[in-house]
Amino acid sequence: MDQAETIRFSVAMSVYKNDSPAQLEVALESICTQSLPADEIYLVIDGPVGQELYTVIQKFSDQYGNFTVNQLEKNGGLGNALRIAVEKCRNDLIFRMDSDDISAPGRFRKQMNAFLQERRAQESLNERRKKKNKLTRVDRTY
Repeated sequence: MDQAETIRFSVAMSVYKNDSPAQLEVALESICTQSLPADEIYLVIDGPVGQELYTVIQKFSDQYGNFTVNQLEKNGGLGNALRIAVEKCRNDLIFRMDSDDISAPGRFRKQMNAFLQERRAQESLNERRKKKNKLTRVDRTY
C-alpha cells in the first residue's frame, strides 16, 4: 500500500435542474471507478431536479456505499451548494468536480501523489528554516 492509499478524501459535487442526466452519469461513473477511490462522494442537489437526475443519483447512491446526498429545498447557486459541501464533507482533503466533468481513471491517485510530494517539500523547507534559525540565532546576553 502506498502512502496515497492511506489518506482519506472526499469529492464535492453539485447538481441542479438544468444538468444533463447523461453527463452526470458519465461523471459519477468516472469518480466511482478511480484507481484510488474516494472515501466520500458528497453530492448537493441544488433545489428541485427532474426525475431523470434523481434516478441517476439514486442508482449510484445505491450501488456505492460512499455517497452522501444533500437535497436543498431551493436553488441557491453553485457557490452556496459548494460551501455547504465543503462544510459537511467528513474529510479535510476535498477534490472538486462539476456534474459534467469526466475524470481519467488515475486522476485521484495522480492528484494525491502531487499533494503528498508538495507536502513533503513543504515539510523539508520548514525543517531547513528551523535549522537555519537555530544556527543564526545570537544570544545577546553578555
